[in-house]
Amino acid sequence: MAWETVAQGSLTDLQSLVGDMELPKGTRVKVEFDLSLPVGWAFDLPGAELAFRGMAPEGMGVVDVWGEGKKGYVEMEAAPAWLVAVLAFISANWLSIIIAGAVLSTLVYMARVSIQTPTPTGVFGALAPLALVGLVAFLALGRFGQRKGREG
Repeated sequence: MAWETVAQGSLTDLQSLVGDMELPKGTRVKVEFDLSLPVGWAFDLPGAELAFRGMAPEGMGVVDVWGEGKKGYVEMEAAPAWLVAVLAFISANWLSIIIAGAVLSTLVYMARVSIQTPTPTGVFGALAPLALVGLVAFLALGRFGQRKGREG
């Protein structure tokens, strides 16, 4: 599985890059906050997950909250939801709840929303054995047809 960016911008101007789409049940959504200072540790503080759970968009459940250096992450799971509704909710509400309130919210200069999608290599890897069996069967039937044609 790979992460595909579907929206990007500031929290007040989060723009969809793919238009509206339904996020089927179980789709993982990750919001990545770029911070101007290395205060990602604030996303690891006790209660951070509860703060975001209480403010999760309708149709989304918070799975995990963590931070690293100049980044903070909130991972959610759709149950299902529409992307545009999720983005509108994040833009309207999360600016005010970024863990440490006004201080940390001024540090967030960019947000990115990504969804987890199957990778092309993952799909190819799953279909490759089936394609191989089909190719072997095609070649075997071709040889069988040629033999039968020579004998008759």
